[in-house]
This record gives sequence, C-alpha cells and structure tokens, in this order.
Amino acid sequence: MGAGKRTVVECTLIHLLVTAIAVLLALAVTFLLTYFLTKDAYTPDTHWSQEMIEFVLCTTHDKLLLYISVVLSISSITSIKTQETAIVDGDVKGGDHSPTAAQLRLPKTIRPLSYDLKMQTYLPSYVDFSSSKNFTFDAELNIDLEVVEAEDKIVLNMRNLTIDNDKCELYVNGQKVGIDKVVPQEQLEKVEIVPATRLQQGAQTKLKLVYTGLISDKLGGLYKTTYTENDGSKKVAAVTQMEPIDARSMVPCFDEPEFKASWNVTVIHPKGTKAISNGIEEEVKENGDWITTRFAQTPRMSSYLLAVLVSEFEYIQNHTSSGVLFRIWSRKEATSMTEYALHAGIKCLEFYEKLFDYKFPLKKQDMVALPDFSAGAMENWGLITYRENSLLYDESLYGPDNKRRVALVVAHELGHQWFGNLVTMKWWEDLWLNEGFATYLEFIGTDLISDNLMKMDQYFILDSMESGMDEDSLSSSHPLSFKIDKANEVYEAFDSISYGKGGSILRMIAATIGKDNLIKGVAHYITKHAYNNAEAADLWEALNEVVGNIHGSPGNMKVGDFADQWTAQMGFPLVTVESFNKTHVKLTQERYRKNPNAKDPKKYANPKYGFKWDVPIWYQEGDSFVQLSWLKRDEPLYLQLNQPERFVVINAGRNGFYRQNYDAAGWQKLAKQLKDNHQKLDVFTRNAIISDAFATALIDKVSYGTILDLLQYLRTEEDYLPWEAAIDGFTDLLRYFGNEPEVKFAKRFMLSLVNPIYQKSSLNHIANEYRNDKLFLENLLEQDVINFACKLDLSDCKSNYKKLFDDEVIAKCQGNDSVASRCVSLAAPLRSKTYCYGVKEGGEVAYEKAMELYMAEPVQLERIRLLDALTCTKDITSLKELMLLSLDRNSSFVRLQDVSYIFRGVSNNQVGQEIIFNFFIERWDDIYDGLMPERTTIGNIIKKAGLGIRSQHQIEQLKSLKKSGKHASQFGDFDEAIEKSEHKVEWLNKHFRELSNIFKKFAK
Repeated sequence: MGAGKRTVVECTLIHLLVTAIAVLLALAVTFLLTYFLTKDAYTPDTHWSQEMIEFVLCTTHDKLLLYISVVLSISSITSIKTQETAIVDGDVKGGDHSPTAAQLRLPKTIRPLSYDLKMQTYLPSYVDFSSSKNFTFDAELNIDLEVVEAEDKIVLNMRNLTIDNDKCELYVNGQKVGIDKVVPQEQLEKVEIVPATRLQQGAQTKLKLVYTGLISDKLGGLYKTTYTENDGSKKVAAVTQMEPIDARSMVPCFDEPEFKASWNVTVIHPKGTKAISNGIEEEVKENGDWITTRFAQTPRMSSYLLAVLVSEFEYIQNHTSSGVLFRIWSRKEATSMTEYALHAGIKCLEFYEKLFDYKFPLKKQDMVALPDFSAGAMENWGLITYRENSLLYDESLYGPDNKRRVALVVAHELGHQWFGNLVTMKWWEDLWLNEGFATYLEFIGTDLISDNLMKMDQYFILDSMESGMDEDSLSSSHPLSFKIDKANEVYEAFDSISYGKGGSILRMIAATIGKDNLIKGVAHYITKHAYNNAEAADLWEALNEVVGNIHGSPGNMKVGDFADQWTAQMGFPLVTVESFNKTHVKLTQERYRKNPNAKDPKKYANPKYGFKWDVPIWYQEGDSFVQLSWLKRDEPLYLQLNQPERFVVINAGRNGFYRQNYDAAGWQKLAKQLKDNHQKLDVFTRNAIISDAFATALIDKVSYGTILDLLQYLRTEEDYLPWEAAIDGFTDLLRYFGNEPEVKFAKRFMLSLVNPIYQKSSLNHIANEYRNDKLFLENLLEQDVINFACKLDLSDCKSNYKKLFDDEVIAKCQGNDSVASRCVSLAAPLRSKTYCYGVKEGGEVAYEKAMELYMAEPVQLERIRLLDALTCTKDITSLKELMLLSLDRNSSFVRLQDVSYIFRGVSNNQVGQEIIFNFFIERWDDIYDGLMPERTTIGNIIKKAGLGIRSQHQIEQLKSLKKSGKHASQFGDFDEAIEKSEHKVEWLNKHFRELSNIFKKFAK
C-alpha cells in the first residue's frame, strides 16, 4: 500500500539496505536466526507505521543493524502489502492489542455527497495483458465532499489498496489545491489526504484518487469466484461482498453506514463478460478487447451496499406490475433452476410495495446465484447476491425444506430494500434494526409467496425464536442495541441475537399492539427517514405516533418504553406460575440463565432495568379463550381462576419471548390435559410447553421425571410443531449422553414415544408426496420422524437407507463421468440421509464412492449433501483427513464457504465428537491461518469444537487456548463455547446418573 512518491520521508529502506548489505549481512542473518529460535518468548510490537520505521532507519549509523533487523523481523510476521490484513490483528501470541472500534471510526467533519468510480478488472483468459495484472484492478475515483467543519485533512477508509500519489488531485471551489501528503494508516484501515491549505466549512470540494487493488481469493471486497462447466472448462468471475466493512478494500471511501452518498459506477471488463452493478446499465461500449459498461446513478446509500459483478453469467427476466425489471443471474448451466426465484422475487417485491405504500426506487432488481459466497445472501440495493443453494431450485433435486429456504431468503433480502437500504441504521450497534425486521418480515413474505401453504408462523418458532433464546440464555450474549467497543464486535453483531431475538421481539410487539399497527408504524418510519439513517428510538417514535399508548399495559406504556426493556438489556424472563390459594395463581419472574455461575460482561452486568421486564402474559385457563394480562417488572401478578381445578397455561400461542415454569401441581395438570386431550391446546402452545419443559429441567427448575412423564402423551401427537420441540429436546439430551453405555436406555425410551408415528411414515410416501405443498408440514414431519428414528438406531430405518444407497448410488453411478445429480434418481428429500447412512453403514467402499461423486458434482446443494455424507463415516482417520483438507487453501477440495459443513458434520457424528475437540486444540493456528478473514466460519468451528467437551480438563484447555492462542482472544465465540461447556460438565456431574436411572425405569 502507498506506492508512488512519498513526501514524508527523504531516504528509503531500499537505499539503506543496499548500502549496508555487504557489511551487515552476516550479522543480520545471525540476528534473524536468533530471533526465529526465540520468537515464542518475544512478540514484537507490529504496529509501527512504515513512515516510523523509515524515519528511525535514517537516524544513526550505530543503530542501523538493529533497525534493519527489526524491520525484517516485523515483515516476516505481518506485511503492510499483504492482500488480506485482518482489521483486528493484534499480538501473535495471546492478548488483543488491536485498535478499538472508536479508533477505527472516521471524523464527521467531512462527508461524501457522491462518488464517481471507474474501474478496470483484469480477469485472466479473456484478454492478453501482462500476467502481473492477473486478478487486479485499476481504478479512478472522484468524490464530491461536503465540508461540515473546517478541517486540515480528509480521512477515508482504505485497506490493501495502492494509491498513485502523483495522480491525486484536490479541487476546492473549482480551484486546484496542492496535496502535501497522502498518509496510509494500515492498522487503522484509513488514509489521510493532507491538502496544502485548510479546508473551510462549506467549501465545494472534489477529491480525485487513482489507485490499484487486488481481486481477492477470500470472500470479501472484490473477490474471484470460480466454477467448472459440464464440458470441463474453468470459469472465473469477480464479485463483491462489502458488508460490514469491506467496501474499503475495493474503493477508498467513508465506509460507515451513516455516510450515505450516491454512486456513479463504470466498469471496464474483458470482452466475453458482462458487468452489472446497483444501477441499471445505461451505456455499453466495445473498445477492442474491452467493454465499458456505465450504470445509472444510485440513490443515496451506505457504502456496504455497493455491488459489482463481472462474469459470463446468464439471466432470465420479467417485470413487476409497477414496471421494475427483475432478473435472475446464474452460471449458464443453472439457468433452468432460476424460475422459482423469479416467481418468488416478483411476487414478494410487489407485495412489499403495497405493504409499505412506497414504490421500489430503482429501475431494476437483479438477484445473482454465486458459486462462492460467505453469507446466505446480501441485500445490495438493486443487486442482491446469494449462495447458489439459497436461490436455485429444481424440484427433482430440492426438497420442501430447500424450497422454503429459497423463498425465505428471497423474502428476507427484498425486505431489506426498504428496511436497511432505504432507511439504514446509523452504526452497527443497531444492526438488529436491519436484521431483526427483515427476519420478522421474511416469514410474512414467504407465506405470501407460498399462498400460506408453508405455514411460516410455525417455522418462525423453530428457526428464529429458539435460536435467539438459546444464545440469549448465556452470559456471553449481548443486548440487541449495544455499544461496540472492539472492532471484532462489528462482525459478532451478525448473530442469532440480532436476527432471531430481534425478529422475535418485533413479533411480540406486533402481538401486543396488533400486526396492522406495527406495519403502519413501520411504513410511517420508512417514509419519514427515507434515504437517511435512523436509530431504534426513531422506530419507536414512529410506532408511538401511530399507536399511542399500549392499552392495558403497566402505566399505559408507550411502545418505545415497552420495547426498550427488551432491547437495552440482554436476556429474557423465566415466568413461574405457582398456586397462591384456591382461586388464584401467582406469577413471578427471574432471568432465565443456562449457567447462573457465569459472569456477565462488565458493560452489560448492571442494566437500568435490572434484568426485569414488563411481560405480556397470554394465558389460557381450561376451555377458555386466550386472555392477555401483564406481569410488571417490580411486582408479582395474581390471576384469578374461574376453573381452579383445571390447568392454566401461560404464553398461549407462544407470542412472548420468555419461558414458562410451574409448580409441581401445575406441571401435573398440564401433563394430564395433554394425555386426555392435547387438542384443547393449539400447536404453538403445545410447542411452548414441550420446549420450556426441557429448558426448565436443564436449569434444575423441574425434575426430569416430571417432564418425561409429561412427554408420554407424544404417542398420540401427530402435529409438526410439538414434535419438532420434542425432537430438538431429545437430541440435546443425546448429545449430553454422548457415547456412554447408558445412552441405549435413553434411546429406548425415546423410541417408545416416536414409534407410533414412525409406523405411519414411509420413505415411499415421502417420495410420492413431497411436491404437494398442501401437505408441506406433514411431509416435513414425516421426514424428520424417520430421521430421528434412525438416530435412535432403529435397525430397519438405517437398513432402508442403506438399501437405497446400494440400489441408487452404488449400482447406478458407475464410470468416470458419474455425477450424482444425474445418475441418482432418488426423491429430493431422501438424498441426504441415503448418502449419510450409506457411508455410515457401507464402510470403505461406500466412502470412496461418495468421495468420487462429491469431487465430480457441479450442483452446489448436491455437493453439500455428499460432503455431509463423508462426515458420517465411522472411520476416525477419514474424519481427521476431512478436517485437515478443509484448512488447506491450496487445495480445491472444499470451497471456503463450505468449510463449516465439515466441522458441523464431524460434531454431529458420535465418533467425531470424540476427536473434534482435540483436533481443534492441536490445530488452532492452522484453522486461523487457513480461514481468516472468514470470522464467521472460524466462530462456527469454535462452537462446534466445544460440543466435544465432556470434562473440566478440556474446559481448561479451551480457556488456555483463548488466552494464549494466536489471535484467539479476538473471538467472542470462545466465551460461548466455554460457558456452554461449563454448564454441560456441571449437568453431567449432577444429572447423568439420575437421568440414566429414570430412563432405565421408563424403558422397562
């Protein structure tokens, strides 16, 4: 970085090295050898700027050797010109001396008005150019600036870009002004442009920068994605992923959400490729071997929404009823799988325009299926990018859950076009505003897409609420709105709290004030803050203006007063119902904590609400209708019962983000009702009872004997939502039991409950009916019941899948050109488990066949199924080899985006649980070096490795690694893994023997 003439330093490192080399070479080599042999005991401060190093080299001849040696030592650890420099790099061994989030922020004295970006991309194999240009780009950037306050420098974000200082130009009020210096600040990911004269407030200012950069082989900024066509030809494309802070690696810019500006983008790309960006193409010109594509100016938007794609992709298109051009782009051989996304996208966009009473502001909406992509999708305004398995759909290869996935992600990203793009949070501390609302909205949009056949109100509970509660039950959680102190917290904000809890709190608010009122308030908020930034308080103000006070709430609260309790502090309540007297029950609350012994982070430990909430209590008594009352923060609630002898259940309908508990009599009454007639309670309420029964037993609020007695009713349960809660709870218990001999009693008990519904299920029925969306949930339940029975080692279940593998895979996929998506004729919902149990029960021959098919498979979803199947093997050596291969970035074995699947699969394999933790401890440096800067992937691996912990010794190993491992302290995922492991070990010590005996008793 920072190539070109320097005006700060008059002597160079190269000159000094050349003049000193003859005399100092032997001493330098000696110094370096000494350093490398002792570097574990000595970690240099790697945060010196290049200017500082050069300056000290120019001081005294006596210290020349020392300075040269330090420079060489530092550059052996971290280079200022490496392609991918993590924003939060600190000391190599332990600690975290990285800049704080505040140090990384930009001053607000100067703001961008508009960017004019012209860039030329050098993708090899299309045009003849010097090989040194391969996977690079040249760019010219002009920025119109607003000088808000007088300033003596312009500060932009920049990472791994090389500015040509001689070509920088600055114009103030139409006059060219000299530039004294251009100062890159690599560690802060900034560049300072220092003009010859101070910039005065209100001065019309234009900055021109000419620079070069790299097309990355990671998955951020402008990066390359590769794929192979059916004829064997290799293809490469360049695409962007800017969120949260990677725009700076393609263009020097004000890379914070609050600095909105319009963008004029022009891309010069090789002939044979097409270019698309946020705006529609306005002009396409050929000039020899190059094509210049100029795009329409974007609306004012944040830099993280900037998007560019250069590729040979093809598209299908149509128009919305309001005239918006809608295109779905993919590699040529996948275009036949884009029809469903086009249908879903147009239907959803039209729906949102009506819902928010605000027309989509761009002339076109592109959606692109990418072979390599770090997230599930990204909402770039006018150019949404997706992983292939989140956008492509073919009913012969994709099951009902895959179809739902496509609809869900499309609905989520299109929701962002208004809530996130048109109106944007000011800073990442309010990320949940973007993601929480898009999560809430995606279920409404998917119901619209599927004509309500997918019943997304039920899936919301499983996908969003449960994931949010699981993470928010830990001390390693955080409030929805929270102050970001460390740079890595920007990345960690993209979690189940922002998405799952955020969506759940909005859903609870909607249930409290009415869904129509919530949407009206949001529409008002969008209109009021269009093309600008907003905070949570602005949303609450808009809702207050529409709704006023919440009728019947404590003190007739305003919406904002209610919402703030759930967004400003982490955690959620456990509400306990106890008999008070013959006619009343008493409700009290406490914070639900999985591990009460864990310490909350200091900055979250003393919230202003004291971990108390005003809780809306939806309750049902006997045969009565569901009623709403309120449990206040500071006092119990007493409910008068009309039928004291009957049951009372709270959180009926499961709208509230809280868990329920009862005294012994209360649980017994619920158990009796479920056994006598569970249909008196709707599926949401039954789901809540089952889920909360497991959750309260986990923290010793109710005995396992009580909940296992309650769960006996499952023999007559046939609905999707209750069974999913039961399967999830039982699966967690199985993980706690691990490979202990007593697990057979647990499985025997669980089989006794699942067997009645299993006997009504069949693989043939699934294969024949899975395309019937009218039986959407029924089909999913049948599939999950069979798979759970296999997990419980039901012999005929596993043998059925093994036979399908032999008949459909081993027998049919022969020859060098075998491709599973073409040679296997299995119904889509059966493919994944057939591959898994085929490998698990089929030994080396089956494993090698699955590996062969995996390496040849071009369809991303099928390739992931086969990759998952490889992790089902019982062979420990093969599992270790898979994990090692996933870390080798010089290998094409697995795409970087898919590495998590390997560790997930190994952690789900009972054999794998025994080895994943040790592998993780031994290979942490390889994991970090091989996968950075993909922090989400590394975080997932940390959490999956933690699942293998079963002893205090292993916990201490994990703590030691967090403290002293390479950059490990930067990952908050360690805290979550440690906290969960501590609870698990405590649970094993306290409950394992007791629960084993209970299972033995029930199993008899």
